Amino acid sequence: MKKIFVYGGCISRDVFNEPYNLGELDLVAYIARYSIAKLCCPSIRIKINEKKVPSAFQRKAIENDARNNLLYFLDLRDYDYLLVDFMFTRFKLVEYESTLLTYSTELSKSGLISPSSHRIISNDSVLYWENFKKGLDIFLEFLSDNNRLHKLLINKIYLATHDDSGKAFDDVGPQNDFLDRIYDLLSNSLDNSQILEYDQAHFIAKSDHHWGRSPMHFIDDFYHDCYQKIVSL
Repeated sequence: MKKIFVYGGCISRDVFNEPYNLGELDLVAYIARYSIAKLCCPSIRIKINEKKVPSAFQRKAIENDARNNLLYFLDLRDYDYLLVDFMFTRFKLVEYESTLLTYSTELSKSGLISPSSHRIISNDSVLYWENFKKGLDIFLEFLSDNNRLHKLLINKIYLATHDDSGKAFDDVGPQNDFLDRIYDLLSNSLDNSQILEYDQAHFIAKSDHHWGRSPMHFIDDFYHDCYQKIVSL
């Protein structure tokens, strides 16, 4: 059984659920809602109000982001492959105290951030892109220095432009263009075998997906294909 560490979003995480996971993959860690664009920032500790963010998983995601401890977990865990997708780039960054935080939906619910008093860094800004490149360099250098770069797998995915009923999503083009910029960067650092590519026909949203209709909640074919790609490595 292959042990997999997932850093990214539910697109990659859901591959380990039934009926897609046939028992040959073991999810050993999952880090979500945590932008690589803030890896160069200081760590802080924050306390999340349970009443405002009832989910323990969501509170932990915010706390991990604030502590900036991705590299710590990458060093701590034992895994055969590190599966990464870049769906966290849909989130902006926000200045908070001495650092930057990923401005996730969960963080916005926490009550810690007031858009009128905290600077928001848009994910389509030059500053975000510069921070992203710095963070990516830190990430790749860490993996290389710790002899883990060969374990890295990139889930080369794009937001769906429409769902399985043909209903379109608005404004996904800029995010997909941003993802292309990331994949172009990575093509200079990784072997082609480390990039999982898919038929565009898989990037269709499932209208009755259990997480809800969204351009990042795909039809079943995607998850089955992703599973087989990893198992076959």
